[in-house]
Formats: sequence, structure tokens, C-alpha cells
Amino acid sequence: MPPKIDRSSVMLVTCSQRTSQGFTAFLPAERFSPVKVASSAGEARRTMLDTPLDIAIIDTPLKDDFGIQLALDLAQNEMTGIILLVKAEQYEHVYYRTVERGVLTISKPMDKSYMLQCLGFLEATRYKLLLMKRKSETLEKKMEEISLINRAKLLLIEKYKMSEADAHRYIEKSAMDHCVKRVKIAIDIIEENRDIQNVKG
Repeated sequence: MPPKIDRSSVMLVTCSQRTSQGFTAFLPAERFSPVKVASSAGEARRTMLDTPLDIAIIDTPLKDDFGIQLALDLAQNEMTGIILLVKAEQYEHVYYRTVERGVLTISKPMDKSYMLQCLGFLEATRYKLLLMKRKSETLEKKMEEISLINRAKLLLIEKYKMSEADAHRYIEKSAMDHCVKRVKIAIDIIEENRDIQNVKG
């Protein structure tokens, strides 16, 4: 089942009150909420430390940092989309410094329609990352379960001299009889036979 698409939380980092008011006014509430505003890099870092947000829009330059280092720092969280707004003459320089970290650099001024398109791109990318993360977590969980079941089989083979096929059937039947998953039976077997040494999982 794909992850539910919720509204994206946004942090706007700008020292311009006009920019702050403009952005918060045109962002559709049904797509972006909450929208937080930070006036400096330091405040932005504290905000993200307390409550990581989905998207960060950094309007350069800031009071305490141009904004590049902040973008690179925030980009360490792969699930946070970063937009860096720079003057047109700075675009190429900033782009090459940040693109490999997944930062989306945009030259300003830009119109509202283009900004919403860029935000939509970040939302789509984030959704795809969520799907990939879920698949990865599912695969890791499956591999862990297989490892536990194999370890339980080895314990049954060692302690009760079962064949591999018999150990497999024992775990399968026990799971069916108790209406639980095989991994639950495997964990119980491992817990009950901790006295057996030199059994590698």
C-alpha cells in the first residue's frame, strides 16, 4: 500500500518581511501546512532540529549565512526537499556547489506559478523517496526474519538432530497451530535454547 499523501510542511528562511508575507499568502493551505518562517540560518537550524519539516525554502542572502551552507546542512536529511533562491548572476556558481547534494537552486525573481511547479516537483520526489524507503525497510525486515528462522532451524538440527526439512516443517506446523507467523516461533525457539553454544545466526 503506497504511503498516504499528506500536506507538506514548509519552512521559509528569509530576512525579508515582504518575502515572508508573500510566500505565506500564496502557498495553498490544502497542500502546504504548517508553514513556518525563520529569519536566520541559526533559527532555521533550531527549528529543523526540534521539528524536521518536509520542504525548506531558503531566500538568500541571510543575515548570518549566505544560505549555501544552511542548504547543505539541511540536505543531510534526505527526506527534506531544499529550494535555494539566489540572484540570477549567482545561479551558476551556487548551482554547481549544491546540485550534488540534491538542492534545487532557482534564480529570482520568479513568478508564483513557477514556484508552485518547483514545489510540486519536490513533493513528487519526496513521495518517490518515501516509496523507496518503505520498500527498503520491508526488504530489511524480511531478511531479518529469514535470518531468525534459519537460526532457529540450526538450533533444532543441533539439539534434536532434526533434518533441515523436518526443522522447516516443525516451524511451519507450530506457526499454523498457534496462528502466528513463523518468525514468532523462531524467536521462541531461540529464546528457549540460549544454552546451546557456537550456533551462528
